[in-house]
Amino acid sequence: MKLFSKQTISTLLIFITTISLVISLYYAFQKYLLYKNSEQIITKRESFENANKFLLSLEKERLKSCLYLSSPNQKNLDKLNKQRIKVNTHIKENNKLELTQEIKNLLSIRQDLNTLSSDYRLLIYERFHLNIIAPIILKMEKLNLLQNDKYELAFIKLRENFNMENSFLAFTLTKQNVMTDNDVLFWEKIINLRELPIFDIEETKARISKELDENTIPLFSQIQEFYNMKDFSNMGQKERVELFVSAKKGIYSISFAQWLNKMRPQQTKLRRIQNLYNTHIMNTLKNQSKLHYKNMDRYTIIALLMFIVSGLIFAILNILNKDQVLLKNAVKEIEVDLDENKKREIKEILTHNSSSEIYEFLANEIKEPSRAKDLFLANMSHEIRTPLNGIIGFTKELKETRLSEEQTEIVDIIEESSGNLMHIVNDILDFSKIKAGKIQLENIPFDPIEKFEAAIDTYIAKAREKEIELKICIDPELPTSVLGDPTKIAQILNNLISNAIKFTPKKGYVEIKIETTKKHTDSKIKLQFSVKDSGIGVTSEEKKKIFEAFSQADVSTSRKYGGTGLGLSIASQFIKNMGGTLNLESQIGEGSRFFFSIILEKPQELSMRFKNDLSAYKVGYIPPVHHQSLDKNLKIYVEYQSAKFVTYSQRVLLNLEESELPNLLYIDYKCFDNVEDLDYFLDLPLKIVLIVADNREQELLPIVNKIDKILHKPVNLTRTLKSLEILKEEIKKSPTEVNISNPTFNNASALVAEDNSINQKLIKSILQRLGLNVTVVSNGKEALMLRKKHEYDIIFMDIQMPVMGGIEASKEIISFEKTSAKKHIPIVALTANALTGDKEKYMAEGMDAYLSKPMDLEKLKKVLVDFID
Repeated sequence: MKLFSKQTISTLLIFITTISLVISLYYAFQKYLLYKNSEQIITKRESFENANKFLLSLEKERLKSCLYLSSPNQKNLDKLNKQRIKVNTHIKENNKLELTQEIKNLLSIRQDLNTLSSDYRLLIYERFHLNIIAPIILKMEKLNLLQNDKYELAFIKLRENFNMENSFLAFTLTKQNVMTDNDVLFWEKIINLRELPIFDIEETKARISKELDENTIPLFSQIQEFYNMKDFSNMGQKERVELFVSAKKGIYSISFAQWLNKMRPQQTKLRRIQNLYNTHIMNTLKNQSKLHYKNMDRYTIIALLMFIVSGLIFAILNILNKDQVLLKNAVKEIEVDLDENKKREIKEILTHNSSSEIYEFLANEIKEPSRAKDLFLANMSHEIRTPLNGIIGFTKELKETRLSEEQTEIVDIIEESSGNLMHIVNDILDFSKIKAGKIQLENIPFDPIEKFEAAIDTYIAKAREKEIELKICIDPELPTSVLGDPTKIAQILNNLISNAIKFTPKKGYVEIKIETTKKHTDSKIKLQFSVKDSGIGVTSEEKKKIFEAFSQADVSTSRKYGGTGLGLSIASQFIKNMGGTLNLESQIGEGSRFFFSIILEKPQELSMRFKNDLSAYKVGYIPPVHHQSLDKNLKIYVEYQSAKFVTYSQRVLLNLEESELPNLLYIDYKCFDNVEDLDYFLDLPLKIVLIVADNREQELLPIVNKIDKILHKPVNLTRTLKSLEILKEEIKKSPTEVNISNPTFNNASALVAEDNSINQKLIKSILQRLGLNVTVVSNGKEALMLRKKHEYDIIFMDIQMPVMGGIEASKEIISFEKTSAKKHIPIVALTANALTGDKEKYMAEGMDAYLSKPMDLEKLKKVLVDFID
């Protein structure tokens, strides 16, 4: 698009939008008039219906008036007065019809009736029909609503005629009077006034385009189903003949009640017809009103949009020239920093006078540094992790050899420093992905208790170094499986716990709580996480910036405790991506509490968590003398198994009768200064679980056979439930568990494909120490060739290698095994890029397992146990 043509195009657009605006406003006004007219008709229709109800009420008053004239007793008077009250109510509802004269006539009738001075024939026809009912029907006709109202009015007139006949017979039959000639003539006059509506569907279809709407045909069809003019006219004819015959004698074969009962089907049909009419007409009117309103809205919105577009185009025209100047100036400013090829490119673009080409050029120049940064970070991840893998791995190997005390201290420093460096690298990579918006959340099933306990346990050693007590309270009612990103949630917990331990002084505490809320459904669950410490705390001012990147409470904090200041920022962003918010409560010198909530989905198939029924058992606990808080979490876990939990002091427990003793006793080793003090309790006839804060196997050797189980702090759900299992065991067992952490794989063979020489030596050393025969190659092609020649028990495959990468080599090996009908050898992926989704990606390519660098020895052992017999 040429720059000089934009103004012309904008002017054309303004002209088009202005015309569209005028047309839209015109049609919107027309639809408004139609809508307003529809609403007025609906109001008239409501008046019509109110008038109809008023007529029906008047007809009933006329009937009750005739009954009262024929038999002026208190019962009939009460019925008449009740009906008058109803009529008065309808009068108030019909104030729009101007019924002043009709109301005067009605009051006059009532006054004469009260004195019993009214002639019943005059009352029925002239005073009620001519002076009140007929004028009201005329006013209903003048409302002029729809063409088919005349049919409805015909039925209203028919009903009024039947009711007028009923009023006449009410007086005659109730009073048992002999009918005079005038009475008979009056009756015949009423019958002759009766006009039955005629319905002809074919005639109706012919008149649709002129008078009626299409919906009227189904209405008339419904009416014809139960309205037959011949049957309708003959209804009650036999009874009328009998009454005519008996008229001269005054002795009638049927009573008025029998007459009404005979005519009731006729009244029911008339009522049903009128209901059909009313429903049809109101629906038609309301649909028309809705349609007009919808069309009015549509054109109004179009007009508003045209107005906004016109305004925007005017604004564009005003800033167009400024934009052109600014754009060219910006290009000239950056031209100084461009190489010769770029300068020639931008000069050529300026000659085209094309703004889109200029914007594209600027966008590419802006994206170039970002792409370079992403590439640099990706390469840095791999290049730093590779030597770190060697440092961490060989440090662990070195710790397995005999070292002097000084050498051990140096190795510990190297291990901690390399671990800190790895943590920093991970933080920087996570932060860069957050800034680039490239964080992807997994949605996989995992056991929350198993995952969260494992994440917390990694910080036990660090807490023990500072004599910090870790308190863990994980809700035992958590489901066995939830859907989410377990790695990210564990990383959030790691950051918060690491932060808490770092800023908590010696002999403090860190309390981790993970609970469910009651606000969960069958498909979702809300989890609340909290990490509380007794650390240094932060001020109100420091709270405002603590979640910012590269931020700690103050500069002195960073110098004293170390760290990048990225941990809380990363945790906050992860939580935000999961739909939650990281919050902080803190007091200077008292500590801090970080907490957040996230909602996770539940799998469709969810099994119940295993639960022992220990309701028949009593569990006791002796807490530390000056530290009574641990029993709160222990109590929750014990009572989850339905056992009774009781806290004892040492003196109270020793004074109990044998029958009052608990079945199992938890003793916190903090209660005692030395092992000998425990002897009083170890001889009691109950099972003992000793709670210890760290590894004290040597110290406890003298009494180890008297203890049923040792429970290591921090006390969590899994360890507590395992300790309770001894209640169900018959034989007292030693607390020393079989050590399966050092398996050996003698005579097993492994093929390792790794291009880095340091990593080659490290992996070979670790595997050989575990008893494996190891063959090492430098790329995937060499691994493929050896696989074709030899059999191995397991293959370790680096992903990024020269000549042939790990993924391609794995595919070739699997293809070879299939075509040669060879047994499949498990392939384990090795990579220094520990990114979300790597495991799933490599497994999808056919690999059997995944290990990230630096290699975790326990995970390596687990892989070997899984795949090697």
